[in-house]
Amino acid sequence: MQIIAPQSGQQVVVGDAVDIQIAAQDAVGITFLQLQVANRVSSTKSFPEPATQAEALLRWQPDRRGTFALSVVAYRDGVASEPATLSLEVVGRGETVTNPASGQPQAAPLNSTDCRGRVLIDNLRVRTGPGTNYSSSGRYALNEQVTVLGTNLNPRGEEWLLVRRASGEAWLIRNTDWVELSGACSSLPALSAN
Repeated sequence: MQIIAPQSGQQVVVGDAVDIQIAAQDAVGITFLQLQVANRVSSTKSFPEPATQAEALLRWQPDRRGTFALSVVAYRDGVASEPATLSLEVVGRGETVTNPASGQPQAAPLNSTDCRGRVLIDNLRVRTGPGTNYSSSGRYALNEQVTVLGTNLNPRGEEWLLVRRASGEAWLIRNTDWVELSGACSSLPALSAN
C-alpha cells in the first residue's frame, strides 16, 4: 500500500477538499479502502469487484488549522492491511502556502451547460448499455474526465450515466465511490437503452 500524493509535510488550506491518491495490491483482491484522520474514519472507497491492483482517490476536507496524521488501510473483505501514513499541515484561508499539496487533479474547464464526471478509481468498467447485462466496452482510468450526456434508470432500479470521452460513448453506473459529477448535472435528460 502506498500513498502517491500528496507528500507528507505538504500544506493544504482549511475548507479545501484534498484528494489522497492511493495505490494498493493484494493477491486475492481489495474490496475497499478507508482513510482515517486523527484515528477517525474520514472517507471510504469501495470497488465494483475485488481488485488485485487498486488505485483510487479518497477525499478529505479539513475543517480546522493544524498538523494532521492521515492513514489509509486496504481491506480484503474484513481483513485489513498495514496502514500507509502521511502528515499534512492545514493552514488558514489567506495564509501563505509555502509547500502546497502535490498531485491535486485539475478539472477541465466547464461550459455552463456541461455536466462533467471524474473517475475516482482505476480500471472502472464501462458498458455498451445501462446495465451489467450489456457487454463491457472497456475501462476508464483513474482521474479520467468525461462529459455526461444523460441518465437511464434501468429495470433493476440502478441509475446509469451515458458519458463521452475522445474515443466515444459508453455507459457507467452512477456510484459516488466511482465517479464524481460537477457542473450542470441537475437536469440531465432521461435516455432509453438502445
